Amino acid sequence: MTIHHSLLLVEGRQDALFLSKIFQLHGFRYINNIDEAPDRWSIFINQQRKKEHLAKLNANRPGLQLHELFEGVCLIDQGRSIVIQAVGGKRNKFRDKLDAINVQLEDGLASLNAIGLLPDADNNRDGAIQSSRQYLQAYGFNESVVQDSTHGTPTIGIFSLPNGQSQGGLEELLHECASVVYPNLLNGAKQYVNAIVTQQDRYEAEDIHELRTPQGPAKAVVGCIASVLAPGATIQVSLANHRWVCETSIAAINAPSVNALTTFLRQLCGLV
Repeated sequence: MTIHHSLLLVEGRQDALFLSKIFQLHGFRYINNIDEAPDRWSIFINQQRKKEHLAKLNANRPGLQLHELFEGVCLIDQGRSIVIQAVGGKRNKFRDKLDAINVQLEDGLASLNAIGLLPDADNNRDGAIQSSRQYLQAYGFNESVVQDSTHGTPTIGIFSLPNGQSQGGLEELLHECASVVYPNLLNGAKQYVNAIVTQQDRYEAEDIHELRTPQGPAKAVVGCIASVLAPGATIQVSLANHRWVCETSIAAINAPSVNALTTFLRQLCGLV
């Protein structure tokens, strides 16, 4: 059976988890073990750790966890597979990741059905889009809206978080989700963070250095909500275990950025 393969690159692990949750709501599931990973994605399997994993199993010992064996996130449904990779930092690492995958992948990037780059817009949305275009054009790829993999050219898409148009990043998407499922927590967190922002002179500069960055207040609000939902845990844990991304939040009319991202993913990966 021919399988439709999509590759998505994002900046951070939280971005990858957020996208994964959306795909799960569209019927995809995480692979349960390394043997379920399609052959196309074997380049992301750590072969040395796989040997260690098999040796443990043969000795009737617990094997390694999937995240220790497979680089990135792999989701599948009937006839489709999606790999989401966090490049670990700034968007300029997209280029390095594309180069590495193109070399390792049999027949290169052109053998895939869809490739998407999803950088954070931060405070320079145009720069995020332009740099992503340059990285893809280096392989002769241009953004396309029609699925046409029969000619050896994958569908290409670029979407700057949060919504393809505005400045910001994942935090704005999480705010939208929280406005739907955790409105009281969101309002309380905003009031708390805003009170600190307006009274910065009461704190040492090094104490609130991160809060003074463009995304600092938005990140702090998300952190406050996550700390209530999962005291002592990370935002990533809360995102994985709570209702940030659910059927209600991705379909709400007052979550336009989440709607825009979901539409982009559906179109890119041929789910419509």
